[in-house]
Amino acid sequence: MDDIAISFCITVYNQSDMVKRCIDSIVAYPGNDIEIIVSDDRSTEDIRKLADSYRDSRIRYFVNDRNEGHDRNILRALSHAGGKYAFLLRSRDRILADAVPLMVREAGTGNWSYITGTALNQDGAVKIRYTRESFAQGAEALQANYDLFIHPSGNMYRMKDVDPEALRRFLDEEEVPRNGFIVHSLIRLQLAAAGDFRLIREPVWVYADTEEAKDLAVNRSTEGVSVYDPSLIEKRYLYEMEWARRILPPEQYYPVMKTAAALYLDLATWGFKLTNGDKRVRQHYDFRKVRFSVREERKRFRELCDSLFDEKDGVSRETFRADMDAVFRKNRTKDAVKYAVRAATNGTPLYHMAARIYKKVFKGL
Repeated sequence: MDDIAISFCITVYNQSDMVKRCIDSIVAYPGNDIEIIVSDDRSTEDIRKLADSYRDSRIRYFVNDRNEGHDRNILRALSHAGGKYAFLLRSRDRILADAVPLMVREAGTGNWSYITGTALNQDGAVKIRYTRESFAQGAEALQANYDLFIHPSGNMYRMKDVDPEALRRFLDEEEVPRNGFIVHSLIRLQLAAAGDFRLIREPVWVYADTEEAKDLAVNRSTEGVSVYDPSLIEKRYLYEMEWARRILPPEQYYPVMKTAAALYLDLATWGFKLTNGDKRVRQHYDFRKVRFSVREERKRFRELCDSLFDEKDGVSRETFRADMDAVFRKNRTKDAVKYAVRAATNGTPLYHMAARIYKKVFKGL
């Protein structure tokens, strides 16, 4: 499989119409230097028949022995990939046809461990725009990892730097549940330490708006609990920090722990406040609105962060406390302002525009 530049990995559970649209966006490319991996998480719909209907030898269909859920099906898909890179897509999203040759070219250049690019929504409007082109391996890429948008789709991984079986063992050892939704974060963290990150300015893929979806999400939590619930956010933070301890040298772990704390704190407080109040998101993910206090969640998250202090990380308790104070002060100020803007523009074209301006001003992306 040395001649395969990219394995386009589509993780599937039912949604045949979406799967077809996703495959259609790739098969128009005429080259034999790509393949399409369809990883079926034991659908009740006949996904095999759909894949076979193309009569295209580049399409390889696999079905799991049992329904494994979001994270483990991603790893199944990657384990079947024979290309130099794997481009991950959920059924709902797709790649832009003109971008396939561009991505194939990128796969043959540079020390890129990770590649992504500008995304459009289903209406053709820019949803995620990148203007910076690259981040260097190590500290710079590790910081960028938490500044860049994180999502299962739209990621191109250099497969020599990814070990799906090691990640699967980690999920099992840590007893990560079906609604862990963490594996793409673990992969990208590892890739930041393994090579440079490449950002493509041109539109590369289509990221369908969750807020506009009329169907029920396949990857949703059970018993009416939000996939964005703070209790799950806390667990994801702990999983990621445990993985970071295993793969990063000590001098890189502490900056990552501190940066990740700011991200996950925002998700568990203002982020959840936004999704908890959005009827469209609640309908799509099938969860109920709950009573929620940003202040109480912030207090609980601080206790969680304080429990991670370890002198082996090379910082004093005083330095650690000062750094965490800064993280939580940002949450009360800058993050609060960001939430106010997002809440005021939610459901309008200004929402994504405001997000892009924020990233450009504060993160240079």
